[in-house]
Amino acid sequence: MLHAIVFPPKYIQGQGALKEIGHYVEQIGKRALLVGDEISFSLGADTICRSLSDHGVDCVKMRFGGECTHREIARIAEQAKEENRDTIIGLGAGKVVDASRAASFQCNCRLVVVPTAVSSTAPISSSSVVYTEQHTFDVELEFPANPHLTLVDTDLIVTAPTAHLMAGIGDALAAWYEGEACDHSRAKVVDGGARTHTISVLTRACKETLFTYGLEARRSCETKVVTPAFERVVEAILLMAGLSFEGPSCAAAHAIDTGMLNTFEELQSFKHGEIVAFTTLGEIVLGQYPADEVKNYVALTNALGLPVCLRDFGIDKADRDRLMLAAERACGRKIMSNEPFQATPELIYNAILAADTLGGYYGGRD
Repeated sequence: MLHAIVFPPKYIQGQGALKEIGHYVEQIGKRALLVGDEISFSLGADTICRSLSDHGVDCVKMRFGGECTHREIARIAEQAKEENRDTIIGLGAGKVVDASRAASFQCNCRLVVVPTAVSSTAPISSSSVVYTEQHTFDVELEFPANPHLTLVDTDLIVTAPTAHLMAGIGDALAAWYEGEACDHSRAKVVDGGARTHTISVLTRACKETLFTYGLEARRSCETKVVTPAFERVVEAILLMAGLSFEGPSCAAAHAIDTGMLNTFEELQSFKHGEIVAFTTLGEIVLGQYPADEVKNYVALTNALGLPVCLRDFGIDKADRDRLMLAAERACGRKIMSNEPFQATPELIYNAILAADTLGGYYGGRD
């Protein structure tokens, strides 16, 4: 049997990294389109443009429309083509990054990702999640390559609201549990072949890093001070978990996330990783992990302020119709087939309820 792994060409992380972006971009392109929103531009656009100019890279800015839709992706790609750009730089959070990634493939541009927060593992991914104009999940687009460069300035990341880092931890925690499911089912990566042992080791290291340094990283973010623990957790979210999800390491937790997000309006105000923190508990239920694993997981996520039960989202566990609909929609996602069993709506529905019960009990909600 073949085994495969997908890597990004270059990952740079550290304090002050943004000032050095010109040095790295000049190696891959000379005419950049910088995509971001008002907030991300205020945080890093001037520094980026100055560094690019110092290294002979021409740069123009384009304001992101707010949602990663097919229309927005096409708009970015069209501007890149019209202005003869060879590189797209996505500056911002997940949706800016996903739209920039998809646009770069439409217009055959190189892609540089500069995250302003680590609320998900999107910055090194080779796929983009596309939404409808009504802000519901539409499709996940898979591409043949990762970003040419992911540059992470931890001086910038630490200024983001603490909730973003917590959501990133919530998303990254899924890597180990979903990865175990993928190992058991011998799930295939995009280029074919089963997960490598390297990815399995990486997901374990990711989990250990988050459990060991997660709370300390939270305190660092609250005080806006970059510490070794903060650096390690950022790397665990973006690089360790990011590579793991390329491995692949997506299964029921992310499928249930989609099903619930497309069913419950109550979830529209929650970040992706906040929802995944809870649906990973459903993954743990499906994986039949021992009680100590459940206790430790809930203890960590609860201490980090992440949701541990349906009540934390304002969802009534007695709402059987909508919970069953969410389960049905979860089963419709391709990644659900990465589980080593045949998923049915009834099985997923029961896993959600079990996760709610365990999270409520060990999280002190009952």
